[in-house]
Amino acid sequence: MSPPFCFPVACAAILITTSAWWYYYSSPNHGRRDQLPRDLRTWRLADEEATWSILSPILAFNGWKSWDTPYSLFQDRPEHSISNGFHTGGSYRYMSPYAITKLRKFHYHNAFVRAVRNQEGYDAVCRVIVAGNEGQNCLKAIRRVAYGDATHFCDSHVLPLLFEFQFEDITFGIFPLMSGMNFHDMIPSIYCHCSLGDFMHMLTQALEALQFIHHKRVAHHDAFFNNFLVEWQPDSLKRGAISVAHPRVWLIDFENAMSFPEDTPYGECKCTTPDFLKRDNYGRPYDAAFMGDLSFNAFTLDLWQFMYYVQYLEINIPTLNEVLRNLQNQSTAESALRLLHDTLCNFTPSQLHVPFRYTEPSYDCTED
Repeated sequence: MSPPFCFPVACAAILITTSAWWYYYSSPNHGRRDQLPRDLRTWRLADEEATWSILSPILAFNGWKSWDTPYSLFQDRPEHSISNGFHTGGSYRYMSPYAITKLRKFHYHNAFVRAVRNQEGYDAVCRVIVAGNEGQNCLKAIRRVAYGDATHFCDSHVLPLLFEFQFEDITFGIFPLMSGMNFHDMIPSIYCHCSLGDFMHMLTQALEALQFIHHKRVAHHDAFFNNFLVEWQPDSLKRGAISVAHPRVWLIDFENAMSFPEDTPYGECKCTTPDFLKRDNYGRPYDAAFMGDLSFNAFTLDLWQFMYYVQYLEINIPTLNEVLRNLQNQSTAESALRLLHDTLCNFTPSQLHVPFRYTEPSYDCTED
């Protein structure tokens, strides 16, 4: 380059650099990242109210506003609610004052998630997926099984990712807002009166969810009952009638997920003990077979986690009881689903309109 052209080019470079520097340091978001948790581990234990208060301008820039938080772990839905996504008003057949109040609240377990509303009045859930150098595996799995064409398959039970947005090294996902109940809430209790038929229908859907993600070569690795959301609570025993409709079951929380290339043969999807199982504070049940240096099929951990609570079901139908025990010996979610579905086809709805029992294990079923 000849000397006459050097000066204008140098001036332009200085101007661009100065403008970028000025924009960054004069931005209202300057320094905001330093006030937020550096990674997912610290985010889980962060002060949720302070953290999301810092994020308020980021949410607003992307068109969302957090619900109010009157007290820890609960948010109140704003007034003037409109017809909204997956957050159905029919979550309870008997709309007692308590039930209606619960529909207006969002209960969360940690600082990862927040109920939000956009300018049009639609409600959703905002979740932190990536922070710092953690969460990329989760994001990769979600994009494969919960976004785009994958959400249109009839056997997909993964709660869809509506869209995502970025703030520096943090990736947020926007998901439909559900009723807040999970599969573990459907076991018999003073609050739940689901029939055996209600429960078996949901169990079948949950197995179909695992079959779907395994076909996509994604292992969930936290496939316990409380990570399957349920649209509403049938309570057909309380109503004294067989349910006409059945709630949809949705798989969530891919924080521990592991993905393989989609053309990898099922038997070659191997892994060794995941890091989360090695944590001293890991509060979930686990089997010694998944500990150590030996590799194992990554999908078998999902099956073990899911079947852990199945073993505590007590049913007064010997044939079905035996099948549930055999489910725990199946090597794939597909074979377990086929066995359960074929067995249930031999029963009429009235035969399954009966109560069943569940013996609570010693482990806590809540999120660790």
